[in-house]
Amino acid sequence: MTEFSSRCAIVTGAASGIGRATASGLAARGARVGIVDRNAEGVASVCRVIAACGGIAMPLIADLRNT
Repeated sequence: MTEFSSRCAIVTGAASGIGRATASGLAARGARVGIVDRNAEGVASVCRVIAACGGIAMPLIADLRNT
């Protein structure tokens, strides 16, 4: 059993940078991760990487900016 195997996380800004690293780290520790970003291609890329490593990721395309 891994550290976060019974946990779910939602990471915003997960298509790149710190968000991507956070999402990948949580998935590597066993969490199921919601990958949220407005960049659909980036979200798909992160989800593929997590799935290739045996993790579970849900793509969520959303623009959470307060405009």
